[in-house]
Amino acid sequence: MTETISRGLWEEPDAFPAVRRPVLDVDELIRKAELDGPKPTRAVARRGNGMTTVVTGKVTTSGPAVRRVHRWSRDRRVAPEVVVRVVARTTGRTLLYGTLGTARATGHLWRWVRADDYAAHIATKPEFVERIRRRRRLTLAWTGGPATVSTVVGSFLWTPTPYLVGTAVFGTAAAVEWWRRRPKGGGPALLTGRMGSKAVREAFAAAKLGDVRIIGPVVRDAGAWVAMVELPGGVPADKAVRRGAELASAFGTDPAQVDASSVMGHGGRVLLRVYDEHPFAGDSPANPLARPGTGPVDMWERVELFRDIRDQAVTVSAFEGSFLYGGQPGAGKSMSALALLMAVALDPHAELWLTPVKRGVDTQAWHPICSRLSTPDDTGSVVALLGDLVEEMGRRYDVILSKGAKKLDPAMGEPLVFLWVDELAGLCLDPDHGKAVKELLRKLAAEGRAAGIVPVLLTQKPEDRVIPSFLRDLIKYRWAGRCATPEMSDTVLGRGYAARGFNAMEFAEEHRGAGLFLSEPSRPARVRGFFTPDAHADDVARRAYELRKAAGTLPTLDDDPRTVLLRSVLDVIGERDRVTSAELADKLDQADDVEHLATLLRPFRVTPGPLWIGGATKRGYERAAVESALDGL
Repeated sequence: MTETISRGLWEEPDAFPAVRRPVLDVDELIRKAELDGPKPTRAVARRGNGMTTVVTGKVTTSGPAVRRVHRWSRDRRVAPEVVVRVVARTTGRTLLYGTLGTARATGHLWRWVRADDYAAHIATKPEFVERIRRRRRLTLAWTGGPATVSTVVGSFLWTPTPYLVGTAVFGTAAAVEWWRRRPKGGGPALLTGRMGSKAVREAFAAAKLGDVRIIGPVVRDAGAWVAMVELPGGVPADKAVRRGAELASAFGTDPAQVDASSVMGHGGRVLLRVYDEHPFAGDSPANPLARPGTGPVDMWERVELFRDIRDQAVTVSAFEGSFLYGGQPGAGKSMSALALLMAVALDPHAELWLTPVKRGVDTQAWHPICSRLSTPDDTGSVVALLGDLVEEMGRRYDVILSKGAKKLDPAMGEPLVFLWVDELAGLCLDPDHGKAVKELLRKLAAEGRAAGIVPVLLTQKPEDRVIPSFLRDLIKYRWAGRCATPEMSDTVLGRGYAARGFNAMEFAEEHRGAGLFLSEPSRPARVRGFFTPDAHADDVARRAYELRKAAGTLPTLDDDPRTVLLRSVLDVIGERDRVTSAELADKLDQADDVEHLATLLRPFRVTPGPLWIGGATKRGYERAAVESALDGL
């Protein structure tokens, strides 16, 4: 029985052909072969006791030199010719690696001086690239010049100086080259903690993208490996973007960790970013607007809504904009959209027109600052609100026309109006009013941009019946959270985006708030929304109320939806001191039942209790409590 082993003293594994030896220990074999006396000059086979012993080596002797070799070879008695072979191979490999390493280092230095890592900016920012090149040439001159001078001077003082310096440089280059070529222990280059041009080329080849060229070095940036990749002639950049899953498989990562984006100005180049960790792992970022003491916001300026996979702020300009948030239940749609709602609320001059659902429980903290508020879960009331907004749009165009302008300007004194539709599906699928809702929203999205009207639409049922293409294509900003099918993702982003590699199905359930954000005319970007606890959101709502109160922009009492509700309650009570909950809920238009009535009045600290009404104890409300709440507004 024999086994094959690869042995050497200083070589890397598999450096030279394997040596076959018996399974028994080498020292035992030497003792059995009685190799202490004169040794054969060639390999011989001795048979005895049913086994064959093979003695390798042309000349073997015993003595101090051989024993030292044995000690150097870990007490394994090997033939001197093996040692000679190892030394020869190691020397040859050192010369080869030193030459290759020196050439590679020279190439890297030359590309660094030429600023090849900024090659993508040459067409757009040539002055910027030239400044970098000039600075690097000076850096090389001030570092390499003194080193050269000191070597020359040292050679006059001590002759071996240049040889020692050359040997040190050559040996360092050989060691670095050996380290670069060492076996990686299997697995993708990313998982071994390093990635180079070779790993990138192999990954693109595995994804069937051909033999690519790496422009500049592969560098580290914000927890990711970054490379500029030029595809073979005739292969468009979009093809590499679509192959994100194949590239992730080649690198051994999650698809969300591989971000390949086309480079503007070159249809065949891709900027590749491969992240060490999943970009959406961990907690969602905190909204900076939720910090105590945050001042007012100006919605005419850009506002921050998301963070991208590099943890950079994603900002938008609300004027002439419109928003669509879509995704499955639990995808984080409402929480992501809350950042926009908070920004609107903290602008004391922006108007908020709101259509609450689920009896208004999700948006009740913002009701006091709303300029207009439809009856919760009443599609007919929403149609009336949208009709009033269309009339307001016409009035604004009259103002714009009188100023001789083409669109609204802050100097005209007209604030931005944000139409907040909390759940689009219930409105568009309504059998009586769905068609009217879609047409009014289309008109506002198409014509309201220049008039400062900003529709914000949210839905957890992204399908064509809810978001028809004639409405979706008018929306400027679109966010697609986790979706069940590519068709649902395309319903939010636009037809064909899933086939191009932008599919909201890629997000896992635990990545709440993660989605694809499309800001026309750019490509969708992977972003994550802010997380704001309810207590912090309520604090922002209180601050927004105080800001509007100080600015004198709170809704008038006649238009304030809170005033309308409390006065309606007083109208039902009439001249009586108290009324039962059942009667009030039955006669009040805004309430569906006693539970809904209690939800509506709870923010005013008006709660039902046991009262003596009609000769019996019944749950009801007191007129004095309602009047006190109305006076406190």
